Amino acid sequence: MDGGRFKERIGTGRHYLIFVDIKAFPAGSTVQEVTNYEQFKACSCELALIIVDSVYTALYCKDQELLARLEANAVERGYENVVSITDDNDFRTRLAAL
Repeated sequence: MDGGRFKERIGTGRHYLIFVDIKAFPAGSTVQEVTNYEQFKACSCELALIIVDSVYTALYCKDQELLARLEANAVERGYENVVSITDDNDFRTRLAAL
């Protein structure tokens, strides 16, 4: 689904997220399944958003400028425990909500 349709879809009505697994690819690129960090780094996927149990959120983003803006936005909006994921603190073995 392209970004415009996605924004329109999530902008209508009220939604309650429990589990979310979203991968974003640039327009025109090949969309493929991304199940781990190595695949994320190697493919054209630019962003992965994973939410588990409505509380635990992980965001992987290749664009460091965008990532810094997203992190600052989360802090400004009062989100707690905003931490950058590194090789040392990443507990995930899969890039998936389930």
